[in-house]
Amino acid sequence: MTRKISSERTYLYSKILPVIILLGALVLVFLLIFTNYKSNDLAPFIAIIVMFTLGWLIYFRKLEEVYLDKDCLIVKGNRIPFKRMLSLKKVKILNML
Repeated sequence: MTRKISSERTYLYSKILPVIILLGALVLVFLLIFTNYKSNDLAPFIAIIVMFTLGWLIYFRKLEEVYLDKDCLIVKGNRIPFKRMLSLKKVKILNML
């Protein structure tokens, strides 16, 4: 039996929120084009579009749902056995264990 161990909001953050943000960026571009924006100061529009694009590329593409099975983790349909994972007891940075 598999159990989901990633956040309940992972689906929202990885699938729904990027679409909403992309639509927002497209609306800003269309407003810029079709309203005949006369000002020479395009910096606010460019900054917003760049922030949306960087958020899409850096943050949203990396989110994945992770499931726990008896002897492995399941990520993107790939089964990763616990035997192949690094033991946290051997990591010196984590002094909690």
